[in-house]
Amino acid sequence: MISCIAAVVLCTSAFAEDICVVYAEKGYMPYYSADATRGMYIEFLKKFEKHHPQFPFVLKPYSRKRMTLMMQNGDAHVFALNSPAFADTKAYLFTETIWKETSVIFMRTNDLFLFKEPSNLFGKRLGIILGNKYPALERYFQSKDIETHDVVSSVQLFKLLRSKRIKAFVGDKYVTLYRLKQEGFEGQFEYASTPLFEFDLTIQVQKTHQPLVDAMNRFIQESKDNGFLYSLEEKYVQ
Repeated sequence: MISCIAAVVLCTSAFAEDICVVYAEKGYMPYYSADATRGMYIEFLKKFEKHHPQFPFVLKPYSRKRMTLMMQNGDAHVFALNSPAFADTKAYLFTETIWKETSVIFMRTNDLFLFKEPSNLFGKRLGIILGNKYPALERYFQSKDIETHDVVSSVQLFKLLRSKRIKAFVGDKYVTLYRLKQEGFEGQFEYASTPLFEFDLTIQVQKTHQPLVDAMNRFIQESKDNGFLYSLEEKYVQ
């Protein structure tokens, strides 16, 4: 059975066979909550574990930096959700893609504009979150072709866009749609159909755990075929 231990120093267990899964301590909804009790990824793991009890999971929350270090040191077996685009594909195994996430442009429903390429944002004020990376747009931020308004939270972006202090903002589609619904902004904004960036969400696993990856890949395909993954999307983001 999946368990979540918050106050630990190392991701260890009395049972040698336990699979240590590290995840971001602040959560990453709609994929997983900070306490690892809700989210699409959590429900995916629970159902997988029910069908494969030989892989008992223990979930531990840490900072992103600590998660990376624990994987490098071998103190953790699984790195929650990650993308091969952002990780060392030579050092770890990755499951098949579970979900695809996209970075998109959000705008007010009553003030839509065409977005097909970065030049469509020239002369517009765009909301972004400090510390996040926007590789498709960085050069235009530096050249001042796109004016930016920096904030520290997505809720600030929602409020700025609603008050017309920015023309649009960048957000990961599923994550933002979930937050809009939770914060009471549902229906006020729409996103452009052309994404800025698309990335696969998979599960990063130590190379010592090939049987776990094989079992997960079979389960991922089954979950796509029987509609389980889609039902999770319906529950959390649609």
